[in-house]
Amino acid sequence: MGVIGANSGGLTKSGAGQLTLQSGGSITPGYTGPTIVHQGNLQCPGITGFSSTNIQVDAGASVTVQNVSITLGSSAQTLSGSGTFQGSSGGGALTLAANATIQPGGSGKFGSLTIGGASGAGVTVQSGATFVFDLSKNPQQHKSKRPAHL
Repeated sequence: MGVIGANSGGLTKSGAGQLTLQSGGSITPGYTGPTIVHQGNLQCPGITGFSSTNIQVDAGASVTVQNVSITLGSSAQTLSGSGTFQGSSGGGALTLAANATIQPGGSGKFGSLTIGGASGAGVTVQSGATFVFDLSKNPQQHKSKRPAHL
């Protein structure tokens, strides 16, 4: 067991299986570098937020927050990728605060990102949160020359 302290380093999870960020209570990890989950599941019991400015969850990977509500975007944060970011057993709502940016797929990529609070708790989107959809990277674009409208 190690300690992830207040530094500019990040966390990258690769490989199948689960990595658990253990805490003695409700905490926010102190590292400010990116949190990247390429494969498997990053379990976060008791984590109430991330100090990372960029959180990336790739296709087939997931981040699961347990036992607490979590807020993204208290400071400038981007959640991107094509994986799943969710609450789980005993957890509360996921709040996307004013400084949160949600970018399915990621910068310059097409994709879908699944987000959710614990069962029944839902997701709250506060004023100022931003959703970024890159429609220019749609793999179906060659079938139609018409522009997309939202």
